[in-house]
Amino acid sequence: MNLDRLLPKTSFGRFFLINVISLALFWLLIQPMANYWRNQALFRMVASNESRLFLTHIRLLDKLPTIAERNGLFNPNDDVFSIRVSHLPPDMPQDGSNYSRSLRRRLERAFKQENIRYTDLLTRIVVSHAPITVMNSEEKYSDLETFLTHHYMQAEIALRRPDGIWIYAKHQIEIMPQNRLWLNTVALAIEFLLVMGGVALALNWLLRPLRKLVAATDRFGRTQRITPLRTDSGPVEVREAASAFNRMFSSIQRSFEERERFLTSFSHDLRTPLTRLRLRLEQVAQDDLREKLCADVDDLTDTLNRTITFLRSARSIEDVRRPIAVMPLLEALVEDRQGIGERVTLNGNTAAVLQSWNRLRSAFENVVDNALRYGDCADIEVHHERDSEGREWLYIDFRDNGPGIPEEKLEFVLEPYVRLETSRNRKTGGHGLGLSIVRNLVEASGGRVFLMNRPEGGLLVRMLFPL
Repeated sequence: MNLDRLLPKTSFGRFFLINVISLALFWLLIQPMANYWRNQALFRMVASNESRLFLTHIRLLDKLPTIAERNGLFNPNDDVFSIRVSHLPPDMPQDGSNYSRSLRRRLERAFKQENIRYTDLLTRIVVSHAPITVMNSEEKYSDLETFLTHHYMQAEIALRRPDGIWIYAKHQIEIMPQNRLWLNTVALAIEFLLVMGGVALALNWLLRPLRKLVAATDRFGRTQRITPLRTDSGPVEVREAASAFNRMFSSIQRSFEERERFLTSFSHDLRTPLTRLRLRLEQVAQDDLREKLCADVDDLTDTLNRTITFLRSARSIEDVRRPIAVMPLLEALVEDRQGIGERVTLNGNTAAVLQSWNRLRSAFENVVDNALRYGDCADIEVHHERDSEGREWLYIDFRDNGPGIPEEKLEFVLEPYVRLETSRNRKTGGHGLGLSIVRNLVEASGGRVFLMNRPEGGLLVRMLFPL
């Protein structure tokens, strides 16, 4: 199983998922352990308090001579705290729980330190939901608001003195809200949302410089006019990457500017002597020789123009891309071609507006020219489709009825100066640059170009643009 397919596609999504899993593991593993140790510490405190409380009452009872006087100090019907003194042992089984043994050990240490003698000691710890009275009144805790009802831990201690008298004490202690579990759940959910909200903001803040770097790199792949990245914010690694990008951008920018100056100077310096040469050839007296020489000059001029067009299409020199409505552009192209008797049709419809270069029409023109040159017709179809990731694409298909291209050469035809001599040769106007220019212009607009042979014959040139 490919785990990468199950993970989020973005760094933000993956970091966020890591934090969600980490927090969930904390609550599932660490939180129960923390609760256990907290409960242990809480019981140790309760046991210590119970020991001191029982010891204090024993000292008080020892000052009274009779059992009746001792029992008169406490209300035997008090559900919160009561002490009963009797010659009869209490109906209290020995509890073997860890909590009970811990309480017993604390009492034994306390009795030893205070020199309190005894012959038997029983302890018992019970967690109870039973309601108890509020102080000495008749009102019950369970009669209060449901929000205030609680769980209780009942501690029972029975001590037999050397004279055979049993002192039995019972104390109910509030330990945990009974009906606040839903409040704990809500608090946990709110805590989770607050933590993950903070994580999302932190991740967005950390990844913002990286997103800017990616966006700048993408823009640089489409146009050489971008703003250098800031290098004074973000993590050190991102700052170093931004600095390296700025240096790379400056170097490449200078290279393109030098190339543009070279192309401008080269084309001017070469066209000027070609123009003078053609004017002089017009003065040649022999008609056959003059026509052949002029044809050679025209061929050389056309090759020069296409080469310069290709070099400039590889990196557009326009400052910004402009919104271009695709359907009106294609309709105008088809109308112009049909007006001069060429077999060009258009099917489908779209309201798509591409952020593209003004020269995108040149790409369409080149494909239509190839279709008419090698297939005698050009059928254009426009439609929309969504890919497996839910992104919508604009499809512009150009079909012809020509001989097509051998399958083994489909990948290479888009490269510059690649010609198929059997059908696309110089005599029919092929220079091996038309499809290369198309690819450069389409990719500069964020699109892609694919070539495929049609089963019924002919070539299909497909342009894909993201919407």
